[in-house]
Amino acid sequence: MSFMLRIIKDRYRPVFCSDLFYLQNQNLFSEWNHRFKKLNSTEKVQSWVIALSLLRRHDDWFGGLRKHPFVRSPQSLSHSLKLQDLETKSSSLQIPEKLKSYNLFQVANEVKIKAVPDSALRSLACLTNQTYPLEIIHHVPTPGELLKFQLEDKRIISFNEDFETWATTLYHGRDFLSFMIHDLIHADHFFRSSTHRAGQLGFYQCVRMILQDEDLQKLLKNSSFSEGFEYIISDMNSHPIHLFKTLHARIVHVSENELEAKSTWSNWTSVWSQGSFDIDSALQKINTQLFSDTEALTITEWCIALGHNSRLGTPRTTEV
Repeated sequence: MSFMLRIIKDRYRPVFCSDLFYLQNQNLFSEWNHRFKKLNSTEKVQSWVIALSLLRRHDDWFGGLRKHPFVRSPQSLSHSLKLQDLETKSSSLQIPEKLKSYNLFQVANEVKIKAVPDSALRSLACLTNQTYPLEIIHHVPTPGELLKFQLEDKRIISFNEDFETWATTLYHGRDFLSFMIHDLIHADHFFRSSTHRAGQLGFYQCVRMILQDEDLQKLLKNSSFSEGFEYIISDMNSHPIHLFKTLHARIVHVSENELEAKSTWSNWTSVWSQGSFDIDSALQKINTQLFSDTEALTITEWCIALGHNSRLGTPRTTEV
């Protein structure tokens, strides 16, 4: 019964496709890989995400057309392949006749695919003209690498093109398709709101300021803190207040006593505030009963300004 419920709900989850799914479709992947060879990296990512997402529900993937496409002015945007190009003799993929002429940009932009979050499809559509400046890499980056990309105002997609390894490889507990969708979701959370994005960039700038700090180096020797810190700097798309609160909580959790935690946090807030009493005072009150909406607003506006000042370039904006 529980298995049947999972099939009916079919929601996106960390293990989106089983190893059997990847094993059983190796011949089809080989055919698709041949058809995708001449595509650029962006088109390959779009092609594999869409092809695999459709294949996993080969006869029941179509969730309807969107009333409002993600990119409102797509006249000059396209993709080298159409949906009908995914049809092969060995494929069981069912494509409605009215959709066969849709190119794969149109699919990402205008078509709902069951169980694939809209945020992932929005990123695929916005990837076409680099509205979302995503870097496609062929390995799983370290948290430090991810922080560097984010400080450069970018997000990444990890794309392993070797389909023969997909059945036997997990990426932080996720299968190949799930991991790419995960990256696409994070990209959408990062880029969709300019203000939210600037706030996150402001927090990352604060992290950059303390990377060589002695207290941080000492804390990183603690595996519990190190794991939490790596998550904060690489995989935690969130509001800057939540990011600061989480970082502070990790310090308190692993410090030997309250005085040690307070000393570390005080040193860091002094570095971050750079002489501003209001900022230092607000940061000092994080995770205390004295922290109010006024402090939260002060930190948020400061982070957003810090993020705007640090941005190396602003991508084109799309209507969403």
